[in-house]
Amino acid sequence: EHAGSVLLVGVEPEEESPILFLRLRKAYRRNGTKVAAVAPLSTRGLRKVGGALIPSAPGTEVEVLEALRADAPAETGGEAYRAAHEALRAEGAIILVGERLATVPGALTAAAGLAMMPLAGDVPSAHEARAPAALHALAAGDHGTGPARR
Repeated sequence: EHAGSVLLVGVEPEEESPILFLRLRKAYRRNGTKVAAVAPLSTRGLRKVGGALIPSAPGTEVEVLEALRADAPAETGGEAYRAAHEALRAEGAIILVGERLATVPGALTAAAGLAMMPLAGDVPSAHEARAPAALHALAAGDHGTGPARR
């Protein structure tokens, strides 16, 4: 509820995790949390949380996540893409990954790589690893009440 920005990948909270959806909507309404989704189409739930769509055909999520990780946003990515590119480099960014992403080869690795990129203005040393974006995976039966556990 206090995140500055949330990137949804492979998950539709309103349909798959109603508690998570309500928390996102509360964060958007009360705190102005910026929400973006890497998905093939915009949903009613995404619009309810003021979310922006980063279009991705099924199976192309790896390319989109790697492009978001790049140092400079792509010229053809659109406004939602550029806004997410900047938001993920800010303190308090969260990436929520749904179980559907596990069916795309390399997508979970790409999401983890995106979470590990340095904050804007940071110059990470060779001896420290920082994860500026929190990466949470939603498993079947998880209703968004906390990070996935093994």
